[in-house]
This record gives sequence, C-alpha cells and structure tokens, in this order.
Amino acid sequence: MKIPWRCFITATAMLFMAHTVAAVAPTSAAEHMQAAEKPTVSCPGEDFTTFFKKFSNDVNIQRAFTKYPLRIKELDLSAAPEVKKVVKHLRGDQVHFPVFPLKAERESKSIEIMDDLNSEKVLYQPGKDYLMAYKFVNDSCWHLSSIENQSLTRGDVKLHWLDNIFPALDDCIPYHFYFDSQSKRTSNGVLERKGYSPYKIEEYVARYKVHEKFMGLDATEIAIPSSTDSVYIITVPVSAQRLAAAIKKRTGHELPIATAATTDFKFRSAVAYLTKEGKNKSSFVCIADYIGGH
Repeated sequence: MKIPWRCFITATAMLFMAHTVAAVAPTSAAEHMQAAEKPTVSCPGEDFTTFFKKFSNDVNIQRAFTKYPLRIKELDLSAAPEVKKVVKHLRGDQVHFPVFPLKAERESKSIEIMDDLNSEKVLYQPGKDYLMAYKFVNDSCWHLSSIENQSLTRGDVKLHWLDNIFPALDDCIPYHFYFDSQSKRTSNGVLERKGYSPYKIEEYVARYKVHEKFMGLDATEIAIPSSTDSVYIITVPVSAQRLAAAIKKRTGHELPIATAATTDFKFRSAVAYLTKEGKNKSSFVCIADYIGGH
C-alpha cells in the first residue's frame, strides 16, 4: 500500500469500579463449596438471545453455565501511565457469584448492556469509567468463557484515561477500541461518553478533536482505526522532542521520532513511535495490523 507522506500517519502507522470479579479464593469452607458447586440446570436456550436473558438474571444459571478456568483479562494500573495486560485463569472455587450483575443491581447502579454484539455482552455506566466485556462460547450450550475489564482509570482521579488507552509502549494496541463504521461510534463508547464525535471519517481512521491530557500534555486530536489495518494517533501542540521527553519522564521509555526525511526507520505493529509534524506539533503513533487488542 503506497501512500504519500501527508497520509503517512493515517495509512502506516472497549466506567468500572462498580462491579469486578473477585480473584481471591473464598475465605471459608462453606464459601468454597458454594462457589465450586455447579447446580444441575438444563440449557436455558439454544439461541444466544434466549440464553442470555435468563443467564443475566439467575445466579444458579450463571453457576451452571460458566466455563472453567474462567479467563479474566484486565489492565494493571499500579505503574500508570505505563500499564500492563494481566490475564488470570480462575477455578470454580475462585469465582464469586453472581459473576454478571443481576437486573436489580444493574438498575440500582445504572449499568446498561450493549445489545448490538453477538456472543459478547458489554456492560457500561453512562458517563462513568466502567466497561466490562463478557464473552460466551457455545459448547453443547452457551457458557461464559471470559471477562475483560476494560477500565481506563478504575475511577482513580489522578489518572487520565488517554494515558491508559495503550497497554504498553512496546505492546500498544488498545483493548476493544476502534471506530465502528456501521454504528458510527467507538466500539467501547468512551469518546461518546466524553461528548466527542468524529469531525472526519477517512478510509483508515476516524478523527476526533479532543481536550484531554496525555502524558501531562494537552492533547488536541485523536485518530482511531476505522479498518482492520490502521493506526492510533494522539496529537499534541508541542515539538516531537518535548513529547518524547514527557513520555520518557513518565514511563522510562525513549521513543524514536520518525520524520519525512527518515528512510531507514522500521515500523512495527504494536510498537509506539513519534512523528514530527511541525515545529510545535507532533503525534504519538501506534500501528495496528488488527484492531481490538490482543
């Protein structure tokens, strides 16, 4: 794919504290037995819609139709803004039920369900940093197979969500975060909940004007993929050298700077770098050969 330099960055280069899965074993034998026991329950429904309607409102069905080990995926924000992907595999005695909040809890906490997905359900709280993705597989009947906590700040007011989009600077493809060309929304709804809408939708990216903090600097624009092979871009009104210094100070990583004159730069998927776009304008870039994270 040959693209002129002016399109270079575009062409080359899913909130949550209300409900989480406890990753510790029950503290008593009674709790241990309660969590591990699987009641005998017939399949609630062959089609996913029927199954999920019952699964989401019955704790016994949740116990019977959760697949073990249950895969839990989340971000470790302890070293933010440099965050890491963490994957846990929980046994039945390590999972507390209901693992999916029941209707009464969802209503009391204003938790909503995104219904436009097939074998995945995403919970979110409008205007809050809460996003949980539940994935199901069909094995004789539907079973919950994994849960992904897609929180960007876990409600920590000291953290900026834009800093935490990227799991790591050398593994930077975000979780479940791209522009859906059919719904004309981001896949996890984070930009819409912040009140943003794209000012331009291109073949490879959707562009948003923003007023957010990124590595302590004022980010003015973000571009996210609108296709499977694209880039994530965050633009700031400072020199590339100043952006590089801010990132190094916060994360310890020294990112390379690519310019129009760069001829031997090796672009790699999921490895972040910077681009110089002018004397006082630069961008953080993460190439994604595929979207949605990994």
